[in-house]
Amino acid sequence: AKSMPAEASLGGEFMAELTITASGCAANVVVRDTVPAGASYVRSEPAATVEGNELVWKIGNMDAGQTVKGKVWFKAEKEGTLVNCASVSADPRVCGATFVGKPALAIEKTGPETATLGSDVTYNIVVKNTGTAIARGVVVTDPVPTGMSHSSGKSELSFDVGDIAPGQSRPLAVTFKANQRGKVCNTATANSSNAGKVSDDACTVVMVPGLKVEKTGTKEQILGRNADYVITVSNTGDTTLNNVVVSDTAPAETSIVAAPGATLSGNRATWTIAELKPGAKVTQTLKLTSKVAGNHCNKVTASVGSLSDSAQACTLWKGIAAIL
Repeated sequence: AKSMPAEASLGGEFMAELTITASGCAANVVVRDTVPAGASYVRSEPAATVEGNELVWKIGNMDAGQTVKGKVWFKAEKEGTLVNCASVSADPRVCGATFVGKPALAIEKTGPETATLGSDVTYNIVVKNTGTAIARGVVVTDPVPTGMSHSSGKSELSFDVGDIAPGQSRPLAVTFKANQRGKVCNTATANSSNAGKVSDDACTVVMVPGLKVEKTGTKEQILGRNADYVITVSNTGDTTLNNVVVSDTAPAETSIVAAPGATLSGNRATWTIAELKPGAKVTQTLKLTSKVAGNHCNKVTASVGSLSDSAQACTLWKGIAAIL
């Protein structure tokens, strides 16, 4: 297409604009523009080669839909109508395209940092293709780690993921049972036919909760006097215990004189330990008296959730020999 101003002044410059659009692939594209009679060539963008009264642009190859524009300035030398014509020549060009890409596998495995012995532990696996071509024949393998077991009884799990397109991902999940105390690491591997092999692991510390109670007290005491007892509650496990209930029931032949910090109900003293961290110990004291002779044993129980432990201390209560 060509556009020109409707009129121009004698001796003045005017501009003609060329627009070349390829309807298909073309090669050796050449544009020729004739300088109109009655005008002289001034300049052009892009610069043209001047051959006599023709301006020539050698564009070369053009793709379908590609557009090239040019501008030419002329000077009006004579009055009258100036006609400016351009021609385009090209050779047919047949094109084909092939995209060359590269697949790139990535794998990420996540799981809980801690778990309780005997509980189920679930790990999440995400396999991604971060490349520019399809990752083919992807298979994920996940050996069951030492210290854990799978419901299938297998020692290694395998997942046939198939092909993964660029930018896509495939999520997987595996669940094991924690059978051993300590740190357990689980590694998953993704392999493919054209993108190599990648691995990632996740580690979990398997913890064991533990609770122990001990009790010591006066071995022998005279009737009517007081016997003192010390109760020690210990967290022997790896987890923090909350709201541990300590309950001490005094023998029927005795009565409670004092139980600092406890809630009393008849012959029962109850303490609640809000928080007991791993390795921590809490001590409670109890004071009893008795008017009945004999060996009376005092039992204490500490419990939280499914954990429970008991201990007892016995006191031999004696009378005083006297002569009337």
